[in-house]
Amino acid sequence: LGSVTVSAQEGQSAGEVKQLTNDIRQRYAPDKRVAVFDVAHTVNQNNVTLTGRTTLEEAHTALIDALRDKGYTVTDNVTLLPNRKVHGETIYGIINISTCALRSSADYSSEMVTQALLGMPVKIIERDGWYRIQTPDGYLAWTHRVGVHPVTQQEYDAWNGAEKVIVTAHHSFVLAEPKEGAEVVSDIVGGN
Repeated sequence: LGSVTVSAQEGQSAGEVKQLTNDIRQRYAPDKRVAVFDVAHTVNQNNVTLTGRTTLEEAHTALIDALRDKGYTVTDNVTLLPNRKVHGETIYGIINISTCALRSSADYSSEMVTQALLGMPVKIIERDGWYRIQTPDGYLAWTHRVGVHPVTQQEYDAWNGAEKVIVTAHHSFVLAEPKEGAEVVSDIVGGN
């Protein structure tokens, strides 16, 4: 095994960059339940390379500006979420199952942090087999993609402006036709 020698200046620069990054994170994204600011850095003398992802364009810009103000040359490889270059215009969605489990990570065994009900409009932040979504009250969570129907901004706005029916029973069903014996399309719960 070899040893790595880091100059005092590089160590000081790395510490300064880490502090600036943490200050920006605390100012713009103190609550990871409502914002993504997963930004890492590497420092080589006065050159800083940023990697990661964030939902906060203003925090991203503030970090780059702060680093440049301190004399660093910045290479920016941070992805702004949602990534329209990858996912196009369908960065919104509508929950399409009666109760949709929202989890702390993209895994069925991860903690369920809350639930979304049929018809809830959401913003799709990331896609990786699962969707990381943001609910109308701002909270972020993961859900399997089958629980969300992706839509464009125009479709999202139309859905939000459309007339709704609210279920007041504890549990019921949506039928294909308004007649007895019609095919069941979905179950629904109170609040749907």
